[in-house]
Amino acid sequence: MSNVKKIDEEFIKIAKDAAGIYFWESEYWKRKFLLDNEGSIDSIKSDICLLNEYFDELASSVDKKNPIMYPLTPIKIMQREFYRKANNAQVVYGDNEKLISSLLLTLQEREFPDDIDKILKKFNHLSFCYHYYVDDLIAPADMDELAPLILDDSSSLPPAPCPFHHKDAVCEISENVYRSGFSVHSDEKINILTVKGEFECDFMALINFRHRKFNYSDVVNTFRKQLAYLIYCQKGFGNLTDEEKKDLIYTFKSDAGKGYGSEFIVSRAVGLWLWDYRFKNKDIKTSIKIFREIENTKYHKHFDVKNLNSHSGVYAKLSRILDKTNRCVESGKVLGL
Repeated sequence: MSNVKKIDEEFIKIAKDAAGIYFWESEYWKRKFLLDNEGSIDSIKSDICLLNEYFDELASSVDKKNPIMYPLTPIKIMQREFYRKANNAQVVYGDNEKLISSLLLTLQEREFPDDIDKILKKFNHLSFCYHYYVDDLIAPADMDELAPLILDDSSSLPPAPCPFHHKDAVCEISENVYRSGFSVHSDEKINILTVKGEFECDFMALINFRHRKFNYSDVVNTFRKQLAYLIYCQKGFGNLTDEEKKDLIYTFKSDAGKGYGSEFIVSRAVGLWLWDYRFKNKDIKTSIKIFREIENTKYHKHFDVKNLNSHSGVYAKLSRILDKTNRCVESGKVLGL
């Protein structure tokens, strides 16, 4: 096998594993959001309905032909617009802005009613805390429904939702140092106006080097990882040079090679399935009862729980997976299993 073919095969595998990290990270953040805000979930869902009704009414009064294309959901558009008004910022929508220009103009000219303004203020606070828009945070993926994809080695995980990052506004984040802006999908561009004129780009990062918590290694590693995956998504595998492939393999391996890869995908899925089951069925106190429920899922071939007891190896393995999943949820990070 030629060296070039080996590089291509390794790159495809590693890139797939690395892409999965973004999916798992978003799922851990969603569950951290649900756990921390458990008593307010019904209220948040009600607020989402109110925002959707307000948006639908506004959109129908402006232009019924205006298409709203994913991922620009009503909640995302209004959260962005609220942020723009509150921080005197310019929020960039890329190519999607052309599709909803009249609606955006109406949103910019009008003040939000007090009740809508109050909800959006709360939602933006939640998004800053949990890294994603509220309509994504409220909807974690069903690990049982995803089982066919997860158990199929040739399939890819769903893409992670777009993060709550603003492309040209400096905002506070958990690290207080680093904020990146992503093109939401590959054909969306950002127009930047400079003293030499306007040019088009796909990505922008804002870094506060003088912040007291600035950490060179953390910022460089985060930037390198995110930039690598962005280049891969933007250029596509066929357009990458051999040098880019080698460098991206090195970068992806820094995460995908530390137990985050495809060989652990079933354990991550089962860990989240167990977490969800326990979260929804708080009356079930013993782990054995929870673990035995795996028999009713598509993952049952991977974990023999028919004769489960607290001294069996599968019990120890499932306990370890659930414990590590708890740590991932609590931290919002893709920790090794």
